[in-house]
Amino acid sequence: MKHFHKKSAQIQEVLRSQEPPLELQVMGTSLRRRMEQVKELFADCTDVFQELMAVKKHLTQRLEENQEALEHLQTKICGSDVLLQEVCEEVQSLEQQSEAVLKEVSLVSSVASPQALEALAEDCIRLRQTLTRTKEMLLLRREEAQQGLLQVLQGTTSSDTRS
Repeated sequence: MKHFHKKSAQIQEVLRSQEPPLELQVMGTSLRRRMEQVKELFADCTDVFQELMAVKKHLTQRLEENQEALEHLQTKICGSDVLLQEVCEEVQSLEQQSEAVLKEVSLVSSVASPQALEALAEDCIRLRQTLTRTKEMLLLRREEAQQGLLQVLQGTTSSDTRS
């Protein structure tokens, strides 16, 4: 009972006092500090997120540019007046550019969650497939050109021996 009266007296004293108890003051100060830390952390996270989205947009744009350039080369390879050496050099250049972009995507993937970069990963796969397909088309076209040249040479040799 004495304990109850003592606590009751302390509570009444606190209620009469204009200042909150020291313990509450300390807790309030601690909470305010933590709230400031949370606000700073949130601001930092927001900045990092915005930078990540800007990098993602930039990489997506570069992937799309390489994809379009490879598709243009595929059309060029199918053309009748194609200079194979020139196209081969363009494919090699685009392959190097594509590899550089793919490395950048890989670096960004190491710091971002896979879910955040899912579309970017799909674009990378598509670019790799297009690059492989373009190289295969170029190889086939070179083989066709060599076969055609071989046939012309064989035809010339046969007509020379008939004469």
